[in-house]
This record gives sequence, structure tokens and C-alpha cells, in this order.
Amino acid sequence: MYNGLDETQLNSSDSQNLLFEKYSKIFEANPHSTVFAPLAECFRKMGRKDKALSLLREGIKNHPDYLLGYLGLAQCYYDLEQLNLAYNTLKPLIEKNRENIKLQRLFAKVCEGTNREAQALESYKYLLFLNPRDAEAASKVRLLEDPVLEKASFEENKPLDFFDSDEENNWESVSFQKIEIL
Repeated sequence: MYNGLDETQLNSSDSQNLLFEKYSKIFEANPHSTVFAPLAECFRKMGRKDKALSLLREGIKNHPDYLLGYLGLAQCYYDLEQLNLAYNTLKPLIEKNRENIKLQRLFAKVCEGTNREAQALESYKYLLFLNPRDAEAASKVRLLEDPVLEKASFEENKPLDFFDSDEENNWESVSFQKIEIL
């Protein structure tokens, strides 16, 4: 049983409509409840992002500490490709909500989209910490780490130049002689 719906209802194609109807009724009865967030999510999934944004902004005014409201708002911004707004919405929430997988994943995607690769990499690595079998996070970590290596001037078959040319010239050459063992 989930929010008054049994498993058959949740698995049906009408589950979204059932949830929408349920959340709408609750919201109509109490417009100041936290049901604004799941109702807005229904609107977002139906393509009504304008209505979702309106609900979320108003709901957050009534519930300024409600994480799901901010998460829904950031998801709408992400869908509308307003990535800087999504980033600014999520950034203050990350440190206190590290265990929230949905928040971490959305933040990582937003960071990627805003060219904040180091923050995206950190979030994907944390997702791997939470779930070492997360194939998507593992793939993103590999992809994000490779450009970091390229920036460090790694080239195929070219040794790294760790020393300045002056420092390299100060090395003494050592000759190795064949040593006989008796």
C-alpha cells in the first residue's frame, strides 16, 4: 500500500492519473499542505511545467524548509534548461542532504550542464559511495575523470615532464658497471 494505492493500481497505466486526482483532492481541501510538491510533480510529468512552477513557488513560501519542494523546483528548471536557476536552487541543499540520491543525481547533472565538472564528479562519486553498483554514476565518473587527465597534458606515448628544464639539467649521470657475483 502506497499513499492509499495498492500495488495493482501503482503498476497500471492509470497510476499517474490516480495520483493526480488524489493529490488534487488533498490540495483542494488544504492548499497549505505539503502535497503541493507531489502535485507539482504530476503537473511536471504531464508537461504543465508552468503550473508546476507556480505551485512549487507558492508552496515553498508556506514551507521554506521542505526539501521536496526545492527538489521539484530544481527539476522543473532543469527540464526548462534553466540550469543556473537549478544550480542555485540545489547548491544550498547539497551538504545537509548528502544521502538523498535523487538530489545528488540531479545536482550532478546540473553541474555537468553548467560546466562545473569537479562538482559533478564529486556528486557522482558520492552516488557510487551510496550505491557501488550504480552503473550510471560509475560511467559518469569515468567520463568526467578522463578530461581531467587530458587537461594534465597526458598524451599517448609521451612521458610527463615533471621538472623544469633547468632542474632536469642538474641531475648527475650515473654509470652502471657490470658487477660479478662470485
